[in-house]
Amino acid sequence: VVAIATLITALALPSFNIFIQSFQIDRYAANLRGTINNARQQALRTGLETVVCKRIPLQNACSTNVGMGYEAGWIVFHDQTAAFTATAALTDRNRIFDATETLIQATDGTTANFRTQSFPVASTNNPPIVISGQGLSLANGNVCIMVCATNNCSAMPNNRYIIVSQSGHVRVETQASFAGVASGVCQ
Repeated sequence: VVAIATLITALALPSFNIFIQSFQIDRYAANLRGTINNARQQALRTGLETVVCKRIPLQNACSTNVGMGYEAGWIVFHDQTAAFTATAALTDRNRIFDATETLIQATDGTTANFRTQSFPVASTNNPPIVISGQGLSLANGNVCIMVCATNNCSAMPNNRYIIVSQSGHVRVETQASFAGVASGVCQ
C-alpha cells in the first residue's frame, strides 16, 4: 500500500506543480490587470497623467533594467502635480517619480517561479504604461505583457497575456484565446 501511494504521488507531483504555477500566473496577471485598471480610474478621476512602471526593488523609483520585468514589483504614480503649470512642464510628465508627484501604489516583487516580458519583442521588456488624464494609453499601439514560467516562455499553455489597448482598456488572455486573436495586436 505504501509503495502504491508513493508511486501515485510521484506520478501526480509534476502535474500538481504545473497546476500551482498556473494558479500563481493567473493570480499575478489578474493583480497586474487590476493595478492598471486602478491607474486608469485614478487618471480619469483626477485628470492627471498616471504611470505604472517596473519598480527598483525596495525603492519608489521606476526601473529601466531591460533584464527585469514587473515580477520585481511596480509603482503607480501621477506623473504631474495637480498644480501643473507651464514651468512645471519641464520636470513633469517624464515617467520618473519625484517628490512633487503623488505615489498611488508600491508593490513588492514576487518570489514565484515566473517572469514578465514584453510581447512579441522581449528586448523592450515592459516599458512603463502611461495613462492620460482622459483614461487613454499613451503608447503607439497596444501594450502587451506576457507572464510565463521563468524557465520557459515559449508557447506554454499557462502563459497569460495582459493587453492594454490604446483606449486604456485592459484584458488578460490565455495562450489559447490569444492565439486566436488576429496578428498585429501586440506591437
